[in-house]
Amino acid sequence: MERKIRFIIIGSGWRALYYVRIAKALKNRFELCALLCRTKEKAERFNTQYDIPATTSIEECVALSPDFVVVAVDKAHLAAVSIEWMERGIPVLSETPAAMDIETLETLWSYHQKGCKQIVNEQYLLYPSNIARTKLLSKDLLGPRDYLYLSLAHEYHGACLLRNFLTIPCGTPFSIMAKAFPFNTRETLSRYKHFSDQRTTFKNRSFALFEFEGGKVCLYDFDS
Repeated sequence: MERKIRFIIIGSGWRALYYVRIAKALKNRFELCALLCRTKEKAERFNTQYDIPATTSIEECVALSPDFVVVAVDKAHLAAVSIEWMERGIPVLSETPAAMDIETLETLWSYHQKGCKQIVNEQYLLYPSNIARTKLLSKDLLGPRDYLYLSLAHEYHGACLLRNFLTIPCGTPFSIMAKAFPFNTRETLSRYKHFSDQRTTFKNRSFALFEFEGGKVCLYDFDS
């Protein structure tokens, strides 16, 4: 048998549980060595509730010599934590966004140039449905790609998709007009639970019109 792929999860939130489920579903391929939490209370809860090794000790995690670490912390700390583990010589699989500003992205790129390994997860372009859309568009069956209505993914994911579908090179100048409207919306489910009591809440729906140099246009429409 091939050796199991050994990894550690940094973080204890909603996204971290995805990787816990993967490890449990594919025990013949993956070994979850540890889940690194910020508090003893969280570590004990994960240990008991999910039957996985959880700890608050970075040193203990490093000593396990994992093949890679999953960085699933909040956006504000994701880049710094990724750099911390790359500096230890351990490859990183991180959630999105890789960084919150250009300066930090350039710092991450400098680590790549030095041979450090980081893969950024959740790439909407690689979803099978979007691969199929891209292939279809590349056949020019619909003619020139000048206008796009996009109501599919939020913020940076949406920006990535619109550039792909309209073949907009990074750095192309553009103008934008945007506005968000709060609408009263029925609650059905969240990341953590389902709602069946007919409750409502206000959700922001964002509309943005992108006009790119060269004439291409995208209308972005997203409701969280």
